[in-house]
Amino acid sequence: MLFRSIRGIAQALRIRRDQLEALEESRYDALPARAYAIGFVRSYAEYLGLDSRHVVDRYKAELDWNAAGATEIQSAGRAHRRLGD
Repeated sequence: MLFRSIRGIAQALRIRRDQLEALEESRYDALPARAYAIGFVRSYAEYLGLDSRHVVDRYKAELDWNAAGATEIQSAGRAHRRLGD
């Protein structure tokens, strides 16, 4: 496969360039709903010649890990506020 820019890949996959950049930079909050983002990850992985199942599984695991971390931070913040009352 020849080198292609993010812009070219976005055009080929019909995915917005800013969303591919968000995937590359792990800015998951800039992506659409989970189901759409998983479709983007699958398409992007296939385009790059990667094992799309493995890449999607890793993406889901990272999303779940990030969500768990956010939940822990929110819980700690609530506990801290209660202690301050």
